[in-house]
Amino acid sequence: MTYQEIFETVKKALSKAKAKAVSGNVAFEFDIVGEGEGKFYIEVKDGNVNIEPYNYYDNDAVLEADADTFIKIATGALKPETAYADGQLKIDGDVGKALELKALVESVPAPRKRTVKAEDKPAAKEAKKPAAKKPAAKKAEPEKKAADEAAPAEKEAKKPAAKKAAAAKA
Repeated sequence: MTYQEIFETVKKALSKAKAKAVSGNVAFEFDIVGEGEGKFYIEVKDGNVNIEPYNYYDNDAVLEADADTFIKIATGALKPETAYADGQLKIDGDVGKALELKALVESVPAPRKRTVKAEDKPAAKEAKKPAAKKPAAKKAEPEKKAADEAAPAEKEAKKPAAKKAAAAKA
């Protein structure tokens, strides 16, 4: 993954974060190590959340991790305090302010799930269709008619054989 892809993924994930979730002003610099290495920052100031692909020298904390860890944190798949405790995330600076990142991530509204109405489901549409009674009935009629016509012919065919057998015995 390139630096630009990592940055865009994190920015998109946190684009709807609420500044009021963070107490006061805070600035984090993110230092991506390994694949896609680079720096970007998140600043929460004056009721706005700014995410930019630059160094931020007047920061409260520098957070260092690999791209996967930052993406998981930004998308809510990994809690920052868990990443820090596990050694996946290193913090240089004010750890208390750095952990405000958790509040920022949690302030992102969950994606809305589209509800599917019963009439939109294919099974519901099929269930509402009237049963095809007439074609089935028409199909059964010729078979019944053929069976009815065959029965007398079979009886007639058996009669002469029975008479011949009786005549042969006599």
